Amino acid sequence: MSTLFSLYLNIRAILPEHGCFTWVRNSDLNEVVRLLAGNPDSDSEQTWSEAVTLAYELYPEGTGVTLVEQQSMWTVVMEPLSCRGSSEAILKQMAVKSEAYSVYWTVNQDVGVTYVVSGRIIAAFDPFNLPTVSPRSGQRWLARRSVTETQWRENWQAAAFALGEELSGIHIDEAWLNSLHMSIRLHPRAASAVDAPSIMLDEDMEEIVRGNPLLATIVADPRPDKLPNIIRIAAQLAVSTSRLEGSLVDEAMRLIINGNRGERVRITHRRLLGLRDQYDAQSLEAFAAHPAADREEVLNPGHHTNYGRLQLKRRAVEALCSALDPDIDLAKAAKYTVYAAGLTHLDLQNGDNEMQRVLAVIADYIWMQE
Repeated sequence: MSTLFSLYLNIRAILPEHGCFTWVRNSDLNEVVRLLAGNPDSDSEQTWSEAVTLAYELYPEGTGVTLVEQQSMWTVVMEPLSCRGSSEAILKQMAVKSEAYSVYWTVNQDVGVTYVVSGRIIAAFDPFNLPTVSPRSGQRWLARRSVTETQWRENWQAAAFALGEELSGIHIDEAWLNSLHMSIRLHPRAASAVDAPSIMLDEDMEEIVRGNPLLATIVADPRPDKLPNIIRIAAQLAVSTSRLEGSLVDEAMRLIINGNRGERVRITHRRLLGLRDQYDAQSLEAFAAHPAADREEVLNPGHHTNYGRLQLKRRAVEALCSALDPDIDLAKAAKYTVYAAGLTHLDLQNGDNEMQRVLAVIADYIWMQE
């Protein structure tokens, strides 16, 4: 067993149900705060426990708090109940001339790990599904780390934090977290503090773009008039990979393809929310029926279990809900639809996974210029 991995076996017990940790090398602290839409004049000192308590109080307001600690050449950003540091656009800017590593998780088991060097993504993946590492060259980078594939499966958070220490040399435990760190209040919208990113595609993404004329058109001229196509493609990816079917799904796709944003959309959106809740309930029943010894593995919502298939359908419905949400603008609808599609275990062989990654870059690019 990796020594570092064994040190983090109980890290889950001291973390909230939703959060993000980001490690950045040779960073300008003021720039990190700006990119996270923090208030540089609000700094005080807090422990991790105090910050978690405050984060729960601020959450309904759409604001938040983050702790920042500089140690040697690295800065650690600790976000209870928010995941701004998980944004690929923000990470690329944080690490435009250095490196950054980010880990995020949510109560719904949406998790992700990203490593960036010199503004380019070296590896981005779902630790529950390591074959999804993108770009494909990131698999070689991950294989050279001290944490093994088996350890990622056994305890992904222990593996993720062990890798954070391997990269930075900073050991995080309960005593370290509950010492005093700089506390920064966050503004409601992180994107307002971030410059519009350049469009940076890795080699796998570029290959997909070359073979898809519509995608190439979107990438060549990423303006708001491309948002309906982005939403449509992402919704189709989610529906196809999850094998989501039914008259309501057909109706939703017709509205998305036609670009309809009228009263019919509001009615369909409400019905989709009900369908999402149905899949939630069914997946919980399937989870309870699964053998107890295998339930930890089942938290990875893949195609190989009944619970997983139901969860993927639920996430596909979430993509449709985002696409047809009448209360958000198209830029947000595109961003959220693409994100939800990315949680449906897209096919790694036919290019769907890389197509979603391209759409995510473009959706972020347009959203940050709104």
